[in-house]
Amino acid sequence: MASKPAEVEEPVCFGEGYELDVRRRRLCRGRHFIRLERIPLEILVLLVERKDEIVTRDEIVSRVWGKGVFLDTDNSIRGAVRKLRQALKDDAGSPRFIRTVTGQGYRFIAPVTTPEELNGTGATGPPTSTVHMSPAPVLDSDTPSFPAEGEGDRPTGKLAAPETSQGHRRARRWLFAGAMLLFAFVGFAAYKVTRSSAPAAKYAKIASVAVMPLKNLSGDPTQEYLADGMTEELIGRLSMIGGLRVISRTSVMQFKNTRLLTPEIAKTLGVDALVEGSVIREGSRIRIHAQLIRASTDEHFWSETYDRELGDALTLESEIAESVARRVEVTVTGEERARLVAARPVSPEVYEVYLKGLSANGNSRAEVEASIANFDEAISKDPTFAPAYVGLAHAYDNLGTVFVG
Repeated sequence: MASKPAEVEEPVCFGEGYELDVRRRRLCRGRHFIRLERIPLEILVLLVERKDEIVTRDEIVSRVWGKGVFLDTDNSIRGAVRKLRQALKDDAGSPRFIRTVTGQGYRFIAPVTTPEELNGTGATGPPTSTVHMSPAPVLDSDTPSFPAEGEGDRPTGKLAAPETSQGHRRARRWLFAGAMLLFAFVGFAAYKVTRSSAPAAKYAKIASVAVMPLKNLSGDPTQEYLADGMTEELIGRLSMIGGLRVISRTSVMQFKNTRLLTPEIAKTLGVDALVEGSVIREGSRIRIHAQLIRASTDEHFWSETYDRELGDALTLESEIAESVARRVEVTVTGEERARLVAARPVSPEVYEVYLKGLSANGNSRAEVEASIANFDEAISKDPTFAPAYVGLAHAYDNLGTVFVG
């Protein structure tokens, strides 16, 4: 029967047997359906349609979410691309399909063709040898075949020689097919083992991080001290881990509200990864979103949201620090863990004044004196709150080095 003419939105093939049905929004590999959420699938369709072109983040937002949508697009796109790479077994460090173009967007780099071209029915050149889209025809006694070795010019197919020879040929074909299946299984098993162990070797160990200034998303500029204070507290918690080099608050605060890209910031600070995040305050509760970005690839590889009472902020900061240590695979000693988990609840009023002290501890005499007043107030409200004494000592130390009147 003649083949049906290809439609405009016909399926496309790429890689090792992947087939994307654009019209039906389905991704398969061979006969296996790959389940993908809507957003990663829509991004894949867009990238394939624009193969070898850079697709910007703005174009992705316009196509997938539409114009006028307010959301954290960078995190949403990174998360969707990460899921897409997992489905395709792709790797951001050495991509086969999706390449990150730092500061611009993404590019689909794999060759794309159609099932007809793969099977040789519509190609102008010889058909490719990698055919995964349709099952191979089953050979039987009615299918002409080439003579087996040693059979000379004996006829085959319907004019085959005696039934015994036909049985031998069928047996040899089954043995050959079985051997091929065995080789394929062994090869696939070896491939899976290699792929599962490859990521650990492709990425250099993360030994240094910088905590970027947390963003105040409360919608209230007067709450800026909360984001700055929480940034310094998180830096302090991570600095308790001996196996991790953490950049100081003074160095990172120069990048507050910067438009520089992650690799540029990381190169300037000389770190392997950045901790980014945001703070939202709603009454006595705070919500912190934290994420880790690998400097070498601009890859988002961990994120978490924490929602606590302001009085439990010290415990929250310890949890974030431990999560970061686990993700960068830094060993935390028993003594370090004990210091991290030693945080206790504190009155929201005391902690709020304490954070104001941290935020006000700047480079001018007026700022340092304001921070001293805040720490004194925190101590007067709770004489057992040790961090306020530490902050007060640092403030007096800064006061001795400030030369600006």
